[in-house]
Amino acid sequence: MEKKYIMIDCCIPILFPAALTHAQVAEGVNATSAGFYEIDSGGNICVYGKSISPKLCPDDMDIWIIDKFLKRSD
Repeated sequence: MEKKYIMIDCCIPILFPAALTHAQVAEGVNATSAGFYEIDSGGNICVYGKSISPKLCPDDMDIWIIDKFLKRSD
């Protein structure tokens, strides 16, 4: 199942299902990046794509931030 995210103020991830749009979740917040994420069979997080509605792309740090948010260890 496809999962989406937005990053608020460059460091706070909001993870949500594909049923919602990025624009719905980003309304009223300072969204700085956005896209889609998945966890592969090896447990690695991948971010990709872009948000069409608020016109944001993933940032280089998003993978690391989402990984720490999910409290995963290396």
